[in-house]
Amino acid sequence: MTRKTKNRLIVFTAILSCMYIISYVSGVFNIRQIECFTQFGPCPDNYSEAISWLGSRSLLLPLPQRKIRRQLDYFSEINSVRLYRRLPSTLVLGVAVKRPIAALGPDILGTKVTVDETGYILGQTSSTTLPYLYSSLLPEISSVLDSYQTQASIILSQLASLTPHRITGSLSGTALTIGLYPNLEVVVDVTQPVNNWYSPLQFILSRSKIMAKMPRRIDLRFTDPVVTD
Repeated sequence: MTRKTKNRLIVFTAILSCMYIISYVSGVFNIRQIECFTQFGPCPDNYSEAISWLGSRSLLLPLPQRKIRRQLDYFSEINSVRLYRRLPSTLVLGVAVKRPIAALGPDILGTKVTVDETGYILGQTSSTTLPYLYSSLLPEISSVLDSYQTQASIILSQLASLTPHRITGSLSGTALTIGLYPNLEVVVDVTQPVNNWYSPLQFILSRSKIMAKMPRRIDLRFTDPVVTD
């Protein structure tokens, strides 16, 4: 490298350093706006409010990611957080939230909690549209359901598209009794793969609609479904 090239590099580095110092001192790149988005759309306002203390921090400095994550740990439904800079003055939060798939509780009309696909209890809910799984006890928030209850919740969520009614379920051992229609019960074994019985269930329902006669009970725990009219 020639002396002339070295001098140019020194001058260029000095200019960049001066620009950085001036920008930092003047606050040009200070955070003035915090935007937050989840995979479902804009975040609730309280997510951004929880980290509003970042308002005067420069985007040129490393962001305190651990501290931000601790601040957001208060919201049990948050799964992960990613931070992005949008110069000159916007901090963007990308938040992955846990999706509720069912509601649980001892009374369909009383206090219920929501659960995600991992069995994690997110919080209380007043939803009247989520699939409902009966539970003799109200699970504690931030606790995790056992494997049978988790799989039962997943099954209810998967079957919800088969009916215009709110789907309900009651678990006894590994047997899940599902209220698919007001006068139709479906029984499945939560330890069996859904693929084992989903297609037979669709076939029985389609045939029943064609014949305009819905059965009262469909037991899918066996190789040959047991249909009770």
